[in-house]
Amino acid sequence: MRIPVLNIGGGFNSQIQFKNGWGAQGFAFIQGSQVQLQGRRGGFAFYSAGVKKDFKNKKGSIGLAGENFLTKSFNIHTNLSNSQFTQVSDIHLFMRGVRLTFSYKIGKMTAQAPRKKGKSVNNDDVKSGGDGMQGGAPAGGSTAPGGRPR
Repeated sequence: MRIPVLNIGGGFNSQIQFKNGWGAQGFAFIQGSQVQLQGRRGGFAFYSAGVKKDFKNKKGSIGLAGENFLTKSFNIHTNLSNSQFTQVSDIHLFMRGVRLTFSYKIGKMTAQAPRKKGKSVNNDDVKSGGDGMQGGAPAGGSTAPGGRPR
């Protein structure tokens, strides 16, 4: 009997603000090992953490972050096999780094949608008697009392 396989993957992103314009940010992602048609591929994880400082009434900020700073690299080990072949591979990913960010907001930004112009309806035919003619009388004729044509 084979044991059911569970593939795990997911991530999170978090940010917190402190006093005096300081803040911290964190991100992590994990992909567990996966069952392939003829074997198994190894999982991996990615993470970053950093700090930032807001200035000028939060119009700008500067930040420093580290990515995968606790390890030199990570390895994705894949093992595929059947009755005719066996393949083993190791992929080493070097994704360690440092990031410096700077942002400054120029101008004013609003989150409101522009107002649509209201539609105006001009019902001239209603004002003229409903038949599109001025005065309500048919062209070339006159009406007798009671609205009947002569």
